[in-house]
Amino acid sequence: MKISISAGHNKNTGAEAYNGDDEWTFNKRLEAAILNAFDSSGYDFDVKTHERDGSLGYTSAMNKLAGEIKSNGSDVCLELHFNSASPSANGYEFLYYYSSSNGKALASYLSDHFEGLGFAKRRGTGTLAIDSGDRGSAYLRLTPCPAIIVETHFGSNADDHDLAIVTVDEQAERIVNGVVEYGKAKNIL
Repeated sequence: MKISISAGHNKNTGAEAYNGDDEWTFNKRLEAAILNAFDSSGYDFDVKTHERDGSLGYTSAMNKLAGEIKSNGSDVCLELHFNSASPSANGYEFLYYYSSSNGKALASYLSDHFEGLGFAKRRGTGTLAIDSGDRGSAYLRLTPCPAIIVETHFGSNADDHDLAIVTVDEQAERIVNGVVEYGKAKNIL
C-alpha cells in the first residue's frame, strides 16, 4: 500500500501554539513518528513524504503536491496540521473532501482509532466534510487518491497541546492503525 504524507504549511508558517511552538515543526515530529509506526506495523507500506513548495502560492503549491502524489501512485495521502483558535477550543478532526466516499471512510477509521487519547472528538464524529470553497479544499480535491487533513488538536489550547506533545508516538500508532483498517476494508493491504 502506497502512502503520501506531508506536514502542512512550510517552516515558520501555519498556526502557532499557546507556547510558541509552530505547526510545521510539531507536524514534522509527528510525521517522523508516523514513518516509524508504518515501519514497525508488520505490513508492507511504501511511504513517501512531501513538502509544499514555499516559493509558490497555495493553489500552485497544491497542484504541484498533487502531481507528486499522483506520480507516487499513492493509495492514501495525509496532510498533518493542528488547529489554533481561542484558548478554549479543543479536539481533533479528520477532514475529507465532501464527495469522496473513500475519504469519508478513511476519516472515520482514523477518528475511531484516535478516540481515547484524551482529546475531544470535534462535531461528534471527529470528521468533517470540506466543500470546494472551504479552507483546505484544494489539497483534498486535487489529490488523486483519498486524502485527509489530520487536525490532531488545538495548539491554542494549553491542555490539548501539552497532551499532543507527550502522545506523539501514540498518535502516530493510532493514525497508522486507522490506515491499516481502511486498507484491509478496501482490499489494498
